[in-house]
Amino acid sequence: MLSFIDRIKTDFPTGTLLSTTILNMDEAMWGTSGFVISELESNKKKYPTAVLVADEKGAGLKTWQLDEDSAAIIVTDTRGTVLYFKQGAMSAAEVDSTIELIKQQLAAKSS
Repeated sequence: MLSFIDRIKTDFPTGTLLSTTILNMDEAMWGTSGFVISELESNKKKYPTAVLVADEKGAGLKTWQLDEDSAAIIVTDTRGTVLYFKQGAMSAAEVDSTIELIKQQLAAKSS
């Protein structure tokens, strides 16, 4: 099974979607923030169209009421309406249905 991110990369041409990665710096081990920022900068050079955010105070975690040490996938439409939210690992069925949801949204947008 391909991960959600791998499916995004294989199912959609570059530039079709806007992806934002928010890194909760509040969870970084003490003394590693410089390394983490350096990695973000390196990834930005590698993926120039990606939006990378260093959340230094964990505001996103608190606002979205997310669990610590976890990942979340949030799919929104162009108006910012949340269409899908999943915290934690996605099953193969969830990956498939979320990819299909994105394809439906893109088709509706282009018609």
